[in-house]
Amino acid sequence: MGWDHHEKAYPMLSQIAPTLLTQPNREASAWDDWKVYFRFVAESLGKQDIAQQVLDKYDQQIAQVKATIGNQYANKTISVTQVTEEYGIETYTKTLFQARFYQNSICNVQNSKMLSNLVV
Repeated sequence: MGWDHHEKAYPMLSQIAPTLLTQPNREASAWDDWKVYFRFVAESLGKQDIAQQVLDKYDQQIAQVKATIGNQYANKTISVTQVTEEYGIETYTKTLFQARFYQNSICNVQNSKMLSNLVV
């Protein structure tokens, strides 16, 4: 599975294994549409029912986190950072999945002051 910009490698890849290319939404980050891509993969594999169960469970868990945390972070600045030996300090911008999780669960997107561009 790959993006449409892998077209040149498609003939070689398809000789190794079944290969599927998709066109990402060029107007947004792939993480903005992660559920769309998740459903696309599930449909490609014939696993739509399982995918829907996973998405339903995710939505339930987000609702539980919201109910537990309430509004205590609504007016806070949130920065999502990861420290690893391999990459050092990584700060996730608001379009990446890790940051999206926090936006969906503990703060409103419009109130979020998360980084939109990484500044080092």
